[in-house]
Amino acid sequence: MTADKMRDEEIEVTDLPVLDDAVQDVEEFGPRYEQPLPSALPPREFKPWHRPRKQFVRRTQWVQSFNKLVEDVLHADPSRRVFGYIGLPGNDLIDVRLFADVCSMRGRKLAYLGFDRAAGDAEVDGLYLNLARDELLKSGKAHRSSIVLRDEFSMLGETSSLAYKQANNASYDVVNLDLCGSATNMPAGGSGTLYKALENLLHIQERREEPWLLLLTATFDRAGQSSVGLENVERIYLPLREDLNRCPDAKKKVLEVLALENQGDLPDLESCDDEAYSLLHVLSFVSWFSRIARSVRPAHVKCTSIMAYRLHKGRPCPDMFSLAIRINPHPRAIVDSARLLPMPKMMPGSETRDCAALDQQVARLGKVKDVDGHLVENKELFIEVRDETADILEALRYDKAGYLASRYSKHIDDT
Repeated sequence: MTADKMRDEEIEVTDLPVLDDAVQDVEEFGPRYEQPLPSALPPREFKPWHRPRKQFVRRTQWVQSFNKLVEDVLHADPSRRVFGYIGLPGNDLIDVRLFADVCSMRGRKLAYLGFDRAAGDAEVDGLYLNLARDELLKSGKAHRSSIVLRDEFSMLGETSSLAYKQANNASYDVVNLDLCGSATNMPAGGSGTLYKALENLLHIQERREEPWLLLLTATFDRAGQSSVGLENVERIYLPLREDLNRCPDAKKKVLEVLALENQGDLPDLESCDDEAYSLLHVLSFVSWFSRIARSVRPAHVKCTSIMAYRLHKGRPCPDMFSLAIRINPHPRAIVDSARLLPMPKMMPGSETRDCAALDQQVARLGKVKDVDGHLVENKELFIEVRDETADILEALRYDKAGYLASRYSKHIDDT
């Protein structure tokens, strides 16, 4: 993921107008516009995220987490008709389609705001993105306000950017940041960075009373970090280390997870092996995000799932991690010196909350699911998600037989 900036005037929004959902008699307006398909579509290339293991993550972590959220939101507010998504959908819109299916099963729609450099592009990726958007809209599962901007998610860090202005029009039930690389490689302190974009997103989400999801996939291994990234990992590990020293139960559990219970003290990152480094990096990032989120709006921030897999054959341990974090906002604190209002529910002190949050995060760290190993051990499940992926890709105009014969349909160590 790059941090390329694009001036607002360079972004072209090419969406055609569509009829309002309330319009029933389309004859009054003439026939609906049907975008013609090119007579000869260029062939599609398979990508690393087309591997069966990615579909396992989508269906087991992403869809299940979102499905639970939708159930909870509708239980509290049965009148809700539209659910919101913001993220990096790719030109296939696979995650958007899956989330839209969850909404559609309940008679609801998904309104999505995506960021993709192919948006509005006349090349192959832009063509297929436009087709995917058009088909999803015609399916009736996507809200007509949905849009994909030709921009980077990191530009949410700039409040003057089109990305931020568009995002600030709503709040979102699910945020899906499926990064191709590290989450910590951008220089610290800048405005057009992932970190500042996450902070600004938290301020956008501050208006919500309902829970919401952050799904984030990135590399957390040592080899995937730039020199800047290595410094940033040290930056976020330092406050985690301080917090763990104040929370003995969490510290003890971390040492157990790292198989360092006999050491008695937390290790320096430089002395860690590859697996310990990645796990501490993941925990440091989750803890950092949790603290930032709770400083913007009091909330219960819970890491509900961590899955991992290897980007390349022969890696000794996973380097790509997929995180699911659920944010449940607390009621806003009101100061009533006259005590005319009902007494609010007492919340635990900040140190107790910090330790409770760490206890939960560390417990989840001890349950990381190695997706590659899980699918090797469960052959029937692997075939199931492989065939499921093949069907999805066929619907997106990929060559199904070609996919099943390609290295992308196999285990990473079989390629």
